[in-house]
Amino acid sequence: MKDFSGITISLIGRPGCGKSTQCKYLHAYFEELGYKDIVHFSVGALFRDLAVKDTVFGHWVKQILDEGGLPPDWIALSLWIEELKNRLIRKDQILIIDGAPRRLIEAEALDNILRDIGRPAVIPINLEISEEESRRRLGKRGRDFDDPVANENRLGWFNTNVIPVFNHWQDNLLTIDGNGPKEEVWERLKKGICN
Repeated sequence: MKDFSGITISLIGRPGCGKSTQCKYLHAYFEELGYKDIVHFSVGALFRDLAVKDTVFGHWVKQILDEGGLPPDWIALSLWIEELKNRLIRKDQILIIDGAPRRLIEAEALDNILRDIGRPAVIPINLEISEEESRRRLGKRGRDFDDPVANENRLGWFNTNVIPVFNHWQDNLLTIDGNGPKEEVWERLKKGICN
């Protein structure tokens, strides 16, 4: 059996591609294999948690999310670096990052952080769906901030900001077909990480 100790997986893809669902499957799979103290966080959830706080930053991030924007890289980095600082206790822990990095500067920062703390390079996974499928899924999702204009903005920043992250990691990038039932996507993802 493959040894997953100390790996870092970054699952990224178009809005609505099923990142959070597949990250939950990954987490459960690693637990079934006997791994403990898995660090798993969703950058989108961190933003949403901040957006409901009655603070200057909370109001500001809420406005950005409501418009379908992407908060600046410095706040994204500060949120997920805080998670790493507080939750990554040992080098052998599995780290699952749901929805980040979303910009090239964040990908470069993650590369540097992992190198500096002595962890292997990230395993980046692109959960690939088309723009049309992304629109369809977002239309069905029903979150408060998932209106058609905001969704189009999200697709725009994906093309502008996330595609360069894929290019940065092109030598290591694992692209998984995100179409079809979530269980089928999971089987493809599991096969991809186990090879």
